[in-house]
Amino acid sequence: MSYYGDPALSQLLSLDAATLIQARQELLAAKLIAYQRPLYQVLSLDAPRREHSEPVLLGDILRGMAEKKQ
Repeated sequence: MSYYGDPALSQLLSLDAATLIQARQELLAAKLIAYQRPLYQVLSLDAPRREHSEPVLLGDILRGMAEKKQ
């Protein structure tokens, strides 16, 4: 669970507000997070969905999603 607000997340992840909102919408659509302002919850994956078994930082995932949109 995370209680960071959008301004803090934007700063921590180096994302502008619009990119953060878009990333959140995509994570919600993919059922990877639950969100009820101001709380975020990372949801568990049913089956392995990525090729690598090593942990990945959420910030890295969001930055990668933002880069794909540009």
